[in-house]
This record gives sequence, structure tokens and C-alpha cells, in this order.
Amino acid sequence: MALSEEWLCGDVDLDGRIDIQDAVVTDASVQDGIWAGGTDLTMQYVPYTLGDVDNDGFIDSTDVFELLLYVAKKSSGQKNATFTGDASSMAETVAANAADIDRSGDMDSTDLYYLLYYIALNGAGVSTNWEEILAN
Repeated sequence: MALSEEWLCGDVDLDGRIDIQDAVVTDASVQDGIWAGGTDLTMQYVPYTLGDVDNDGFIDSTDVFELLLYVAKKSSGQKNATFTGDASSMAETVAANAADIDRSGDMDSTDLYYLLYYIALNGAGVSTNWEEILAN
């Protein structure tokens, strides 16, 4: 498809329609993100950074605090623990995915360990990434 032709926003593979293949192509090219929306026309890709629980663009002690508070609430038996106060919001979904460092589907002390380890190494000047952290 030439750039001068009409195109659909979200038609990543340029086949003239927005469908699951666009999601597959985008998912393969972007590391972290969430597909949100209920229909093909309203779906959007919401990127996030693994470890950036508060979504402020930095992986730092604020993210540790947010994850620690969440884990403490869950550990004390609070069944409706959230990061944002609104379990159904996109911000909550982004925070939960960013906090699930090991991709286990559960935010727990293991994720907190990985987050602290990542921050400690980077704070000490040891450049690292999540793949290296999770491999140890």
C-alpha cells in the first residue's frame, strides 16, 4: 500500500482491515503493553514499562512503595487490594502488568525482590535489563 492511499489507523499489517493479526504484529514488535477495548474499532494498544508501577516514566523507590503496599494489603487478607483504587480502570491494569515482573500472574514478594534488585544494580551503576535480572 502506498503512503498516498487511504489507510486505517490500527491496520498495522496494512491488509485493509483491523483484526487480530494487527495485534499479533504489534505484540511481536513492542515488548510490554496491553490491548484494551471491546471491539475492533475501539481497541488500542496501551504500552507500559515493566517495573514502572506508578507509570511516571521512572523505575524507582516510588514503584517499590506501590508494590510493597499492594503486597502488604494482599498478605493481610484484603481481597480487593488495588494500585489505583479503581480495579476496573486502565490505570489499574497497566500498574498490575508493570508490577508483575516475573509474569506469574500474581504480584507478590518475588516481584518486589526483582524490582529492588533491578533498582539496586542500576543505582550502583551496573547497567542491566529485566532479562538478565530474571535469568538469575
